[in-house]
Amino acid sequence: MFELNEKYKDCPVSVNEYLINGKKYIVHSHFVGDKDIDTVIQNIAFNKAMNEILEKIQAYDTIIIHRHQNPDPDAIGSQVGLRDLLRAHFPQKRVLATGYDEPTLTWLAEMDTVSDEDYAGALVIVCDTANTPRIDDKRYTNGDFLIKIDHHP
Repeated sequence: MFELNEKYKDCPVSVNEYLINGKKYIVHSHFVGDKDIDTVIQNIAFNKAMNEILEKIQAYDTIIIHRHQNPDPDAIGSQVGLRDLLRAHFPQKRVLATGYDEPTLTWLAEMDTVSDEDYAGALVIVCDTANTPRIDDKRYTNGDFLIKIDHHP
């Protein structure tokens, strides 16, 4: 913190006090240029979420990736792309993609064989799925921890 105060000591400063749950917090804000606060907050939240996901990925030996029913290329691409990325970066882990093999899209990728036993102690990641009724392979709740990565609201 000292380095930051030194670095920005010549910038305009505002000091605000906040009382949260009976504890007083003093925030020193240094103006360092025009920044969009929404972008700053979004970047902080995104980085925090990515770090939490990475911690979970690092903690599990088995990772099973799901996507939505009636898959389109977007669903298969995000699911299998994530699987292959994780396999490349974590070769010691067992990373599987599950769901129905859509015959018209098997040229993109084919799903792995995933047994019920594979879910014991596994991290489950659901990609490209807006809501739970659309998740392909209802065993997604059988894992130890569940993460949803999606661009849908």
